[in-house]
Amino acid sequence: MFRWDHDWFSFNIENLEYLFSNRQHSDRIDILEIGAFEGASTCWFLKCISESYVTTIDTWEGGIDHDKNNAEINFTKVKDNFDYNISLYKDRVTAIKSDSHSALMKMCIENVKKFDFAYIDGSHTASDVNLDLILSFRLLNVGGLLYLDDYFWGFNDKTIYESPKLGIDSFVSVYKDKLRVIDALKNNKSTCFVKVSE
Repeated sequence: MFRWDHDWFSFNIENLEYLFSNRQHSDRIDILEIGAFEGASTCWFLKCISESYVTTIDTWEGGIDHDKNNAEINFTKVKDNFDYNISLYKDRVTAIKSDSHSALMKMCIENVKKFDFAYIDGSHTASDVNLDLILSFRLLNVGGLLYLDDYFWGFNDKTIYESPKLGIDSFVSVYKDKLRVIDALKNNKSTCFVKVSE
């Protein structure tokens, strides 16, 4: 049914099942996703969470954390796979082809929509992750969840500026009085917070 050439998502499923396990299935949930790639996470939300609507942002061109000479990643095919994979759910997904910062700032300025869940898995550099978090926080409803993939990605083999951890930690340091950490995640590759105040 789906076309995947890469699996960079499935380790999150156990965490996501836990986070959504107590949700009332009749409630609409608006999801903001940064980084769609082939749509594995997008399709999981749309298939497994009834009444979910996803706004996803991706350049579908890769970033500095993707090796441009890696023959295994053809971004034309990645986008084709995404389009194919979401085709069953196209009435519940809005795909924005843009860098995340431009799209998120536009959404903040227009102030037309708030989200119940934000899934951050775009650029992995500390500064990009930090700004994705700050802007996504502004678009999140109080009580909404902010889920960050790849907390330790690149931490042992890249500089602190080239991996997400510093960006996440600095965001949490500034916003800690407005967040509550979810401690019961099933793995520590990712982290999740509840927005408790504006």
